[in-house]
Amino acid sequence: MVTDRNMPGIDGLQFTSRLRALATAPTYVIMLTASDDARDYERGYCAGVDHYLSKQGYEKELVVKVAGGVSAIRRRRASVAMRIDGPVTVDLEGGAHTARHLVGRLCAEMARAVEGPLHVLTVAVEAGNDGAMQAASDALFRAACSASRPKLDWIARLPAGRRNARLAVIMPQSTPSDVAGVAQAVRNAFVQGGRLAKFEVKLSSGSAQFCAEPSGLTALELLGESERKRRGSDAPTAESVANPEAA
Repeated sequence: MVTDRNMPGIDGLQFTSRLRALATAPTYVIMLTASDDARDYERGYCAGVDHYLSKQGYEKELVVKVAGGVSAIRRRRASVAMRIDGPVTVDLEGGAHTARHLVGRLCAEMARAVEGPLHVLTVAVEAGNDGAMQAASDALFRAACSASRPKLDWIARLPAGRRNARLAVIMPQSTPSDVAGVAQAVRNAFVQGGRLAKFEVKLSSGSAQFCAEPSGLTALELLGESERKRRGSDAPTAESVANPEAA
């Protein structure tokens, strides 16, 4: 489904919410927008939007994104019956879940942060060649699952390019030492197994902390802060979390 953010009578977010409530089959929603406000993107993801396209020049990307949506629906259908023990996985691009699950669940974790600090750890691998990328991505996911705290932490796949993979480890009621321990365990899994050399990859990580008081951060801003630290730059990253092409 391709829809517009601003329409007469009912806007794109209301339309998407109603579509999600009434749809009897898997649906992939692409929304056209002229907005670059991260909060507007977040509201859309929570309403059920899968992907955004800027109105300016969207024609060049539309066919590719529709094809990606068809692929995503096929993968979701194939994974409906799957039940995975351990951390919950969310694949933003084309897996069993969509971006709104990450943002919506992270918002819920932020609302419960009065019970203790919430940390977001982002880890990424960048491969030197296409052949190594899938193996490196799988190794990263297995390492993160093994390092995360059972029953507390959960893992989300973030949008990434052809030669990189990104994960977000959401850590409720955690301390900086908990986060450092998970990050180090992921790195150790690559170093001890010789994967950094074997896959010709670079491994990076960063984290951000959310406390209930005082904070005006949104879920995307929290993810963006973690990504800024991972990249070691001050470049804006809220859009890169909301838009895979910006990553």
